[in-house]
This record gives sequence, structure tokens and C-alpha cells, in this order.
Amino acid sequence: MSGGGGDLFGVLPDELLNHVLSFLPSLEAVQSSLLSRRWRHLWRSTAAVRVRGEGDDFRLFVNGLIIHRKATPLRSFEIDADLGTPNEPPYDEPWLNDDWRGEVDPHVDLWVTHALRSCHARSLTARFDVDIPWRPRRALTFASAHLTTVHLEAARLVDGLLDFSCCTALQSLALVRCLLDHEGDTLVSPSLECLAVVDCRSMDTR
Repeated sequence: MSGGGGDLFGVLPDELLNHVLSFLPSLEAVQSSLLSRRWRHLWRSTAAVRVRGEGDDFRLFVNGLIIHRKATPLRSFEIDADLGTPNEPPYDEPWLNDDWRGEVDPHVDLWVTHALRSCHARSLTARFDVDIPWRPRRALTFASAHLTTVHLEAARLVDGLLDFSCCTALQSLALVRCLLDHEGDTLVSPSLECLAVVDCRSMDTR
């Protein structure tokens, strides 16, 4: 950060430093607060949240990040997490086969909802362990007039979760290794321009 030429970042405005930090994983962005007093709070208003991990320490970190970050608009919210807990027999959902037994920590729903509703994220990327996929627990989890891009990997999209009609700005949707409602729901999006469905499976929820 310093040397013969002095502090090379000292002359840069906070807005530009925030832009640079937005390309880092959120853990590294938070760690930048140790560089100097000026950097102490910059991470709180970056335009992107990028988190990846597993276990209790990861859960606590993301909870703290959500609590302490300013509710400023997000360009993107990205989560790549292994936070599943396998179900024990008898299984809560009898239609699950050996590849789909478990539940993702419900904190994930709170994080995504906060990113979309409080921070108006324009892009959402959510990746999970295919053996224990994410099943959003709220039908309006993805309701946002600001979302333009959604990428979901290893998610169970049933009970109305294929209805993106509230996402009036949505242009690109990618579903990868997801479990879809076979007969009950139809994908709805009035604005969608690009759709990718890769290695997904369907089920009958009757």
C-alpha cells in the first residue's frame, strides 16, 4: 500500500475504492478494513456481496455481514454454500430419493430476501450442494422489480417458485441441476429474454 511513491490508493475517491472491493470475495473485502482507518468501513457499502463456504463459522460470518453492511443497492449477490443438514428417516418428504434428502439452513432465505428487498440486488447467483439442494421456503422469495439476472444451481423450485411475474425487469434466468415441479407449475416471466435449463429434473408434487 505504501513505498517510495507513498500511498498509491490515498488519492483515489471512496467510490472508486468501493468499486474495486466489489470484485473481491466479501471475506477479503471485510479484511481490507485492517489496512487503515480510511478503509475501516468501505466494505459496508460495496456494490456486491460474494460469499462462499460451509459450517457454523461461515453462517456467523454471513449473518454479521448482513447486519453490519449498509442497506445500499447491490449490483450482485452471490452465494456458494454447503449448509445442508441431511434428513433422518422417516424422511419429511417421501418423494425424495437417495440423491435429494436434506434441507438447506433457513438463514439462506433470510439472506436472499434481504439482498433483494432491502438492497435491491440486480443479479442473484445461488449455488448449493446437489445432494442437499436449497428449497426456498417463501413463495415470494424472488419477488423483485430490480432483478435482471438469476442463476440458481441445485434448488428445488416447487409450490409457485417458477412464477417470476413479479420480477418485471428479469432478462436472464439459468437453472442448473434444479428440481422442478412436473405438472403443477409453469415458468412465468413477462420480460425474460434468455433462459438456460441445464441438467434439471422434474417431479410430480401431487
